[in-house]
Amino acid sequence: MLKNRAYIWGYVEYSVEREDVSTVIELLLRAEIGAVQKDAVVVVNAKNAREVDALLDTRVKFSRSEVKGIRGIFCKSIKCYGALLAIAFSMALLFLSSKVVWSVRIEGNAIYSEREIIEELESCGLSLGERWSKIDTGRIEGELLSKSDSISWLNINRRGSVAYVKVIEKTVFEENENIGYTNVVAKCDAIIEEITVVSGVAKVQVGESVKKGDLLISGVIPRELGGGFCYAEGVVKGRVSDVISVNVADSYEEKCFKESSLKGISLSFFNFPINIFKSYRNLDIECDIIENKEQVSFCKKTLPFEIIKSYRLPYEIKTRRLSEEEMISIASDRITDVLASRFEESLLLKISTKGEFEKNGYKMQTEFVCIEDIMENVPFEISAGE
Repeated sequence: MLKNRAYIWGYVEYSVEREDVSTVIELLLRAEIGAVQKDAVVVVNAKNAREVDALLDTRVKFSRSEVKGIRGIFCKSIKCYGALLAIAFSMALLFLSSKVVWSVRIEGNAIYSEREIIEELESCGLSLGERWSKIDTGRIEGELLSKSDSISWLNINRRGSVAYVKVIEKTVFEENENIGYTNVVAKCDAIIEEITVVSGVAKVQVGESVKKGDLLISGVIPRELGGGFCYAEGVVKGRVSDVISVNVADSYEEKCFKESSLKGISLSFFNFPINIFKSYRNLDIECDIIENKEQVSFCKKTLPFEIIKSYRLPYEIKTRRLSEEEMISIASDRITDVLASRFEESLLLKISTKGEFEKNGYKMQTEFVCIEDIMENVPFEISAGE
């Protein structure tokens, strides 16, 4: 496939006899000329047209189209009335474009992508196509810093029509400041296997059975131990018995995609879309629309242009039935994922699994016993008496 810039700078189509296609492709490969071949038509960049003419002239019979793409449209328009007006308009547009933001370039980012930071800048008023006279860099810097979760410092500089933005990203440290008063309670039924108190008073002992919600460590200090209140902390592990089950239906609906087709091509200039090609063909079946955006660059410099290609991806909804082996395999994978997450910080003591086929699917159930953290902090408030 030709690169997107070929649609801008132009391309040429060569029609040859079918038996000569392999010869043409071989000649182009030897000359290191990129091309796209479809049936008996070979497409090359317009800049290589003269060289291709010379290669094919004495070897094969061919016919060549005029230059196509944006360049071809422009060349044809030169012959039409109003061409001078179009040129004058282009020159005026070029002059006016020097007064707006052509590109935003980010420096200093390592954690967050350039796209994420540009979106934050756009929300504060710095975007492609915005007039420089309306941009207050100081206000934008202050506004972004006040609401950004990713940037701790930035500086915006203008060089020509390009905004260079230097940033320093936030380094996030998780703070665990225990403020207020809490009790530690059981988050599930269990038999206490271990209890270590950091602050507060233990209310249970090893070997004792507890129910969900029972008090494990109290944040209320009795008078004989000094009295008062605290943020109760510690480690409480218990022997927990639990059951996990998953159900798999014997059928499901899936999208069956077919070959995609080009729906349209547009050029986005300062976020203003210009349609180059659009297909209005209606399909009898459902389809998804996907877009592919490519930034246009020249001499390694990013320009405020985007080539946007949209494709139709037709599909049909089909019902697929699962075999018994497939249902068992899916159920096993699902329950394995759940158990792997559950046992990351738990000690497994016993496990058993069974399964059975039901009317419209398959059910797998796993019973297990493990030792795990069973504590949960519940805050409480103290109101001073009047």
